[in-house]
Amino acid sequence: TTTKTTTSTSTTSSSTTSKTTTSTSATTATTTLPPFPLSGFTVAGHSNCTAGNDSYGLANPYGLALGIDGSLFIADHSNSRVVQLKPNATSFITVAGNGVAGGGHNQLMYPGQIILDASMNMYINDDQNSRVMFWKNNATTGSIVAGNGTYGTTTNTLGNGIGLAVDLKGNIYAADNSNSRVMKWAPNATVGTVFIGSTQINQPYGLFLDENNTYIYVTDYGNNRIQRYHLSNATVGTTVAAGYGSGTNSSQLNQPYAACVSRAGDIYIADKLNHRVQLWRAGATTGITIIGVTGVTGTNATMLHGPAQVMLSPDESFL
Repeated sequence: TTTKTTTSTSTTSSSTTSKTTTSTSATTATTTLPPFPLSGFTVAGHSNCTAGNDSYGLANPYGLALGIDGSLFIADHSNSRVVQLKPNATSFITVAGNGVAGGGHNQLMYPGQIILDASMNMYINDDQNSRVMFWKNNATTGSIVAGNGTYGTTTNTLGNGIGLAVDLKGNIYAADNSNSRVMKWAPNATVGTVFIGSTQINQPYGLFLDENNTYIYVTDYGNNRIQRYHLSNATVGTTVAAGYGSGTNSSQLNQPYAACVSRAGDIYIADKLNHRVQLWRAGATTGITIIGVTGVTGTNATMLHGPAQVMLSPDESFL
């Protein structure tokens, strides 16, 4: 199930949401936090939270992306496909893969993160095929743009991975989870380079590039933290959230899968095994649980079960 929360103040029969406001005087600035946890509503997948492979069913959705037309693209991981939900539609369109796990160019095998370009062409981290696929808008087949489809540890191969990012120059960054590295592929390259290595991170999952392409944020799953690296020099990273071992308190994470960052530098984290989304204010040493109840799964409007992805809308009014 894919859930949306909003940060604008409103109350309806299906959702209650809130807005963060800031008041500033000549001498002080205060921030009034919204009441947490936020309440969401289902925008994709069956409302009873059961898995499905029909035209509105999902099975372990991972990656999310928003198209310029307002469409929601979802990596339907266990159904080995990417689906598109157009605005006001009541069913999905399958736009990549055919729902059968495989290694053909018309197939995917448990896709992860999705990146859309300005023409709504897709980059897809094809997890169990050890490759990144490029799928043109409305195409029935894709092409390999990173890795070669064979599991490996060399610089022309990938292991398994979920996270993906593409910078403004077309360079591809793939989270190679099983090899504990982030690989970088230049446009049209057949061999990549190790951008962040196994001495720096442990089983990376999600990747996030800020819109200015200054920093890349790595969800360092094995180290239970979020790392930030300068895109021009990734030799040294900065821990920007957690890093105090696996746990449930406000300074910890438990196998985080993904993160996104607001323009103000606030970090939203899918804290998978804690079944919550954490908000880490810029420069903070602890997080705030904004969605979910720590360590508790549930299907109501304020709860989650193993969140695997988190994304802000372009105007940052929805999560």
